[in-house]
Amino acid sequence: MMGGIRVLGMDRVASRLNAEIRMAPKRTKKGLIRFALLVFRNSSQMVPVEYGNLRASGFVTWGSAIGIGKTPTFKIIGTKEGVSDTKRASIEKLTSDHQAVLMQETAIVNGVNSSKNLVTVTIGYSAFYAIYVHERMELFHKVGRAKFLQTALMDNIPYARTMVGGEFTGAEGRMIVDKGL
Repeated sequence: MMGGIRVLGMDRVASRLNAEIRMAPKRTKKGLIRFALLVFRNSSQMVPVEYGNLRASGFVTWGSAIGIGKTPTFKIIGTKEGVSDTKRASIEKLTSDHQAVLMQETAIVNGVNSSKNLVTVTIGYSAFYAIYVHERMELFHKVGRAKFLQTALMDNIPYARTMVGGEFTGAEGRMIVDKGL
């Protein structure tokens, strides 16, 4: 349970995804990254958009690299009189939260990669409300949908073996699905 919201189904997604990757004859870091980028692209197209800040908070990390989302542009919708201090503070919070999440995820990925000799990627959204938008299936969205990241993972699992399979020396491939989005 995260912040009063019950997260359902991500353990099943992670299990199915890891099973597909283990069945690949050979693993490649490049293939795993390509797969993560595909999932990210598909999930970002399903993100419910009002001002675009949730979509802008998306990221993909691998090793010490931040492949997508290093410096997002968060937007404020102003009034005729200009942008309020409250809205400016919201953008500053989104930006500082995003940088903190990226530092945390990069450290986790580096720790897993070095301690267990794995190739690891993280796909996520740093906006503080991402978990609520993702999990609240009863909410209506004019654009996009709830479960945007989970749906993108499930839709692309059939491609995991093909994309990750290939030539690789050393560690096995594995994707860790972070329930915190």
